[in-house]
Amino acid sequence: MWAEEVTSVFRKAALWAVLALASALPGLAIGQDDAIAAYQRGDDSLARSLAEPRALGGDHTAQTLLGLLYWRGRGVARDDRLAFEWMSKAAAQSNAEALTHLGRMLEEGEGAPKDEAKAYDAYLRAAELGHADAQFRVGQAYHYGRGVRRDGIRARYWYERADRAQWNAEGGDRVAQQASLEPKAKLPDACVPRRPPIATMNRLGATRASGTLTFALDRQGRVRGVVEQTLSEPELRFDVVAYFSESLRSQDCVWDERLRGRWYVVPFTLEVTR
Repeated sequence: MWAEEVTSVFRKAALWAVLALASALPGLAIGQDDAIAAYQRGDDSLARSLAEPRALGGDHTAQTLLGLLYWRGRGVARDDRLAFEWMSKAAAQSNAEALTHLGRMLEEGEGAPKDEAKAYDAYLRAAELGHADAQFRVGQAYHYGRGVRRDGIRARYWYERADRAQWNAEGGDRVAQQASLEPKAKLPDACVPRRPPIATMNRLGATRASGTLTFALDRQGRVRGVVEQTLSEPELRFDVVAYFSESLRSQDCVWDERLRGRWYVVPFTLEVTR
């Protein structure tokens, strides 16, 4: 049920397309850029005329926008091949939005032959740059084995990161910060994981690992965005997040209503006795 829960929450956000486009503009608010503003209000011809010279000059944000116009057939005849070319130029400059679109095009075979492995690579690059939709799609790739070997642990990790970004986009982080009274929380007994990721710790030769993780409880009592904050053994990050995610999202883990709408920071120590 955990994957369905995260998917349901994530897909309810109708603003992802706008937020994703804005993420291609670091330090620039929505509406400040004339080409982006024209695109958002549906003036596609103006958006193209403003974006094209900048795209030709190497501006990766303009290249991404021009790619979108060709891909969607907005203001121009739809041309997936040209869209792919412009997205590739922007992706080569590590534009996370372009990388995510490139992944979708490769996954669907639009503008280039279908290649799920290359799609996964593009999504992963964007996810590591912090792009929320790409994080969700990397989770799906691991969940369903699309372009990469199925791995439930890594699927959980990336779903949780996407859920954290979704929670932030909904404004939950601001509400939670205002409501939070405790910098650290002791987990209810039913929410404490019972068994550390022994196999991975043994593989790494680690007998002890410590760190902190964060998550939020929304007003409905749902756990949102379990993410590691610090970790003494970085290679354990996937297992640690999955380890806590499984317990925190279990039906047995029930939080008092008074504790909802808050961020929590939880210190932890994992030990394996030999």
